[in-house]
This record gives sequence, structure tokens and C-alpha cells, in this order.
Amino acid sequence: MRVEIGDAGYRDPAGYPVPETKFEGTGPAQLFHDGKVVQGTWTKDGLTGAIKLETKKGEELTVPAGRTWIELVPQGTGNVTWAK
Repeated sequence: MRVEIGDAGYRDPAGYPVPETKFEGTGPAQLFHDGKVVQGTWTKDGLTGAIKLETKKGEELTVPAGRTWIELVPQGTGNVTWAK
């Protein structure tokens, strides 16, 4: 899921700005399964809202059962690559 990254407003012990993930609203998503990728969107209402995934056609996108991980990729600066 592609997300916006902002400034948390403070610095770490080494003096570097601390990033803050803006994980609410909506953005592009990619679901990888069985050697394929489905393009879609994610939506999340507020900080405690559930994540909803949809295909580009607006159909519900269900994550298959099994070992699953979610990667939050910065919009604009993040990169995703995969090999079939």
C-alpha cells in the first residue's frame, strides 16, 4: 500500500527528523499472490479504522488465507519490484 510520509515534528537521538506514516484515507495498493499482482486501492477511515481493499473496478479485494504481510511504501519515493 502506498502511503504519504510526513514529519513527526521531532528528531531522533542522532538529530535526524523522524518520519511519520499517514496511514489513513486512501491510496494505491498492490496484492501479490500465486505469481500474479492485482492493482487496486486501499481505504482506511481514521487511525482505528479497518483497511478496505478494492480492485480498480471497485470490487472487493480479498487477501487470501495464509502467511500475510503488509508493506507501507512511501508515495513518490518508494519502489516495489518483483520477479515472476
